[in-house]
Amino acid sequence: MGCKTIVVAVDNSKTAASEDFVKEHFLPKAKAGGAKVMATMLHTFPDGSTSIGKAICEFAEETNPAALVLMKQQKSALQRFFLGSVTKHCAVHSSVPVIIVPA
Repeated sequence: MGCKTIVVAVDNSKTAASEDFVKEHFLPKAKAGGAKVMATMLHTFPDGSTSIGKAICEFAEETNPAALVLMKQQKSALQRFFLGSVTKHCAVHSSVPVIIVPA
């Protein structure tokens, strides 16, 4: 069993760093473990965590991955209240299983 698709959602200012991290650190480890992996950068307008979460869920519905693997970012209760949570949105609304890993 392995991941079919990895989705990374970031704001545009962090795209290059995120792509480098996925290519240099995540993909080699996933492939070494025998996972079937395809990395995809999902570009969306960061106008709120709900819209980013919705974009991830829509992409997952289109590509039908084995699972979404999302990193839980450490936010204060106040930040979660005002900003929401991409991970929470995906966990509630995704049509595929969601695996949440700590940051």
